[in-house]
Amino acid sequence: MNKEKKKRFTIGICLLICVILLAGVILTLALIGAGKREKKEAASEPETTEAPQIPEQHYFDFLMFGIDDEGYTPWDIDKSDMIMLVSVNEDTKQINLISILRDTKVPIEGVGNKKINVAYAAGRAPLAIQTVNNTYHLNIDKFITFNWQDIVFLIDDIGGVDVEITADEAEQVNRMVAGLDISQEGRNTWSEDVWEGLMHLDGTQATHFSRIRKIDSDYYRALRQQRTLRAIQQKVLTMSADEYPWLAQILLENTVETNLSVSDVMEWMQKDVVHYEITSNVIPDRAIDKDVYGGQDDELNDWAWIYDLEAASDRIHSILGH
Repeated sequence: MNKEKKKRFTIGICLLICVILLAGVILTLALIGAGKREKKEAASEPETTEAPQIPEQHYFDFLMFGIDDEGYTPWDIDKSDMIMLVSVNEDTKQINLISILRDTKVPIEGVGNKKINVAYAAGRAPLAIQTVNNTYHLNIDKFITFNWQDIVFLIDDIGGVDVEITADEAEQVNRMVAGLDISQEGRNTWSEDVWEGLMHLDGTQATHFSRIRKIDSDYYRALRQQRTLRAIQQKVLTMSADEYPWLAQILLENTVETNLSVSDVMEWMQKDVVHYEITSNVIPDRAIDKDVYGGQDDELNDWAWIYDLEAASDRIHSILGH
């Protein structure tokens, strides 16, 4: 993988973490780049009493897709391995993470009944967003996409993350890491075996931890993905101010596959988002949703989640509160 591609997706996950959980950090980064210029402008221009514009909407929703550009077959490439709805709500002071299980069977326009993760492979972000909106009666237009292969680089760059793991999870991580060709360009070579408990994971280990599903199901896989994002957040929070210019350079000099704008982010800078409560949810959840079936589907000739999509839509709207 070339350096430009590595950098592009590293930026993507950095921006992701900043937008979701680290508004305060982003503000600091922005001030680093703009502070001196603002001071000069203030010295030369009359003081203005114009109040900053506050968005009428008290929430900010966007979709997050995690994809692969490497697959077992050509059809596996660019399926959205992770589909997560992120909602930042000013009224409730919450950040709601809602993972939609990738094996959910849904109708995809122009494609037919397929697993929901097929939408991204078939039509990239526009079709994936449309499919989520149509299925759950949403109206989301913002998104960010990252490549799971490249989370390795981010986590290694910030020095690894700390994650509490079970014995079964540790065994799976060790097996998955052992199967890598660590001589391949772009892979780290410092992975060591992990054990049950609070472990410091490098990029390769953390990425594989996020993708475990053989020991349980996609439901727990989604929860592991959310735990990994939280671990990245906690690590970035420990970074010193001396490291902010490095993050700022990454954010300012590069682009990612996203339609989030600077204004989208800046609108939430003054809302103390970093202290919001984080809630984690999964669709479907057998403990909550009714008539959930997970198994072989004759139409798809594949394993799938089948459940009441209308009821799931109602639960999503209940979580979002709007």
